[in-house]
Amino acid sequence: MLSCADIATKLSRVTGIPIRFNDMPPDEFRKLLRSMGRPAWHAEEMTVSYLGMSKGASAVLTEEVQRVLGRPATPFDRVAADYARLFPGAVGQ
Repeated sequence: MLSCADIATKLSRVTGIPIRFNDMPPDEFRKLLRSMGRPAWHAEEMTVSYLGMSKGASAVLTEEVQRVLGRPATPFDRVAADYARLFPGAVGQ
């Protein structure tokens, strides 16, 4: 499974942009979202999701993607490489 830090490292590699994961307390995360103009309900839902992921709620592999798409899921490294150009300031823009 990929951690948020792993994802940041992989995105940094393909974009050429230093990206790091900042693990923060839930209240700080909620406040950050609100300071970015997110409505209270959205900040709350994102915080609940963030908490769940930090406790491993997404650490279960299933066959659902393959079942729904009829093909295996695309590996994260491939997705990152395919979409790297969409990051502002990415190498090759």
